[in-house]
Amino acid sequence: MKKQNEVATVAAAENENVKKVALTQGLRRGDTTIDEIEVFRPNVMSLKGLKLIEVLSADVNAIGVLLPRITSPSLSKAEVQALDVTDFVELTTAVLSFFNNKDETETMYA
Repeated sequence: MKKQNEVATVAAAENENVKKVALTQGLRRGDTTIDEIEVFRPNVMSLKGLKLIEVLSADVNAIGVLLPRITSPSLSKAEVQALDVTDFVELTTAVLSFFNNKDETETMYA
């Protein structure tokens, strides 16, 4: 039973560190179409060279630099620039969700 609890704990931690975003307009990369992007929780090094206030303000340029660093498949700068605005907003929302204090978020929606 302990092993199942450990697996559940690891899965929950992974869910807190990764957000999956389904794209409304798939991205073409060669012969494949990317329909879903995983956004990973940024760490300090992924924010290097960025102004945190610009990231938190959803500045298009700052998010455009950050996304290639924290996505899988990793988006190129050109792919980020070619994103449909709806998809860009969804990806940005996923990024910003990592900056919320979990307790504050739960209180807001309780």
